[in-house]
Amino acid sequence: MLTRKTYEAQAAIIAKHVEAGKVERDHLYEMATDLANYYAKDNPRFDRLRFFEACGFPGGFHLRAVPVEYVDASRYADGSPRDEPKAEPMQWKHYD
Repeated sequence: MLTRKTYEAQAAIIAKHVEAGKVERDHLYEMATDLANYYAKDNPRFDRLRFFEACGFPGGFHLRAVPVEYVDASRYADGSPRDEPKAEPMQWKHYD
């Protein structure tokens, strides 16, 4: 079983790189996640949130930027204009 000293040393190493910005945060978060998974298997009392906060990820989260794509609302996905109906309107049938 690893010691608390080991957990703290690993977290400090990751936090150093998070703060310096030398490595992308996504990669550091993935590395911290892999280590946390290993430590949790090794020690059932391992505190993931505390580890992630020590690694420089407040609240244990890492928010990633999601690319945004512009969508022209005046056209359908196939490029045809929206003013033309795409399909026949549904016909409601009444059953007696």
